[in-house]
Amino acid sequence: MAVLFVDPAFPPVSSSLGPGLPEASCWLRCAELWPRAALPPSPGDIVVEQGQVGDCWLLASLSALAASASAPRLLARLFPMADAVAGSVTVSLYAHGAWTDVTVDTLVPCDAECQPLFARGSAAAALVEKAYAKLRGSYAALDEGRASEACVDLTGGVAERVSVEEHGAALYARMMRWQHAGRPMTATRLPHLRPAGAAAPSVGDDYRAEPHHAYAVAAVGGGGGHGGHAVLLRDPRGRDEWVAFATFAASFEVVTVCTVFDGPPLLVADVGVDALGGPLAAPRWACNAQWVLRAPRRATVTVALAQRERAAARQQPLTLIVVRLDGGATRAWRCDAPAIEARAGGELGVAQREVHASFVAAAGQAYAVVPSLRSPAGAAGGGALLLRVWCDAPACVVEATPPLRRFAVDGVWGGDGGGGAGGR
Repeated sequence: MAVLFVDPAFPPVSSSLGPGLPEASCWLRCAELWPRAALPPSPGDIVVEQGQVGDCWLLASLSALAASASAPRLLARLFPMADAVAGSVTVSLYAHGAWTDVTVDTLVPCDAECQPLFARGSAAAALVEKAYAKLRGSYAALDEGRASEACVDLTGGVAERVSVEEHGAALYARMMRWQHAGRPMTATRLPHLRPAGAAAPSVGDDYRAEPHHAYAVAAVGGGGGHGGHAVLLRDPRGRDEWVAFATFAASFEVVTVCTVFDGPPLLVADVGVDALGGPLAAPRWACNAQWVLRAPRRATVTVALAQRERAAARQQPLTLIVVRLDGGATRAWRCDAPAIEARAGGELGVAQREVHASFVAAAGQAYAVVPSLRSPAGAAGGGALLLRVWCDAPACVVEATPPLRRFAVDGVWGGDGGGGAGGR
């Protein structure tokens, strides 16, 4: 009998589980738990059922991916290699600007009744969870997270957190368009985002969304006897339910929608601490590393800025500003409101691992893309930030020449000495 692969880098021992989680009574192969499982999986093979770790954010995102029209190509990317005979599976996750192949064995931690301790719905869900746990160091490291981050890591795209209250009834039409475009969606109830004094959700069909729990949006429109305006919610704990859109809007504060691009980014660049000058209000804002983008014809551009720090408690607010350049300028020296083409993030509010913005670039117009961090001195060294740029037409994007001197005199910049950033 052939000896099946056992991962020496993430072995079936307590240290792989991490602190605060129940001990495994045994570790069983996926083939024992799900004898008919197909790897790589088809969209219908992705069934999620959350276990004894708080990773609803990851499982809801995986479920949303599987429910989207983009699922076949996304799953093919997610599972580039599976050797069930040898007992190994490779899951490809997008980690800070690059696809990272994470190879794991097919052993799953189980309780005394030989049931998985964690993801229970399908072999595919259990293996994605295990690969993610290996990437983060343990299963315990999956406890709490953000669906927006999981969507990026599973697809290599960008994720947008949309306020349900701000969009109101118009959100339903947008969700329909997102569904048609094959964009995975999740929904989360975050009570702290409701205005002070706002009434608790009052819904007619007794649906109660659990606070701080992520759900996959499996379908929009039709179903459930709600007059066509309905949303199919898929709870990572194994419950599907159609709810009227009015109920949905009263029950959730945030919809996370993922955009997946057809090709690789036009630019992926690390931004080091030495290339950061501070947030928009700082006197050294113009010293932030900048990239100049120009497209020969009208084009839609998406820019995204991420920080390498994955622990939410240590993340800082990011700001990404796109400034129109006039008069042959080769970088932005100041940021007047009329010149701002797009911006994302801000110095105030909740820090996010990544922010992004999209805009339409005019033919021949030059734009400066300026990333910044609230406190560069408090960031990790090396490539503290990651800048990504996509364009749906040919375009040129180059790093702007650093300023000669990093200080301001009466609002005018000059002198010598400057930092840079590395592109890849």
